[in-house]
Amino acid sequence: MRENVRYTSNGSIAYFTGKLAIVFNKDGGGLQKYYTGHSDCIISLAVHEEGQIIATGDLGRNPEIHIWDSTSMLNITLLKGVHRRGVNLLRFGGSNGSRLLSCGLGKYHNMCLWDW
Repeated sequence: MRENVRYTSNGSIAYFTGKLAIVFNKDGGGLQKYYTGHSDCIISLAVHEEGQIIATGDLGRNPEIHIWDSTSMLNITLLKGVHRRGVNLLRFGGSNGSRLLSCGLGKYHNMCLWDW
């Protein structure tokens, strides 16, 4: 994996393993919080420019992109239906990070610009 570890705005470390996304608070005594919304292995991660919102993409026949809050660990939105086999790249962009670019592992490596 590459690009699978990122810092959040409060200095926590966001990463993933298997179906779990983990936010590790290095200043809070090693406390870890888990985002458990994925039903398949996560293979991509992006942190919003403000540093609190995270997007994760998974493997699978019909992969999903989850956008969630790294503080509350609650899902904000679910994006799916464009990619096949997996979502291997995610990037926030646009004004105030209002858009998310994703790239899939399907036969044609489709890219999608989401206005989430």
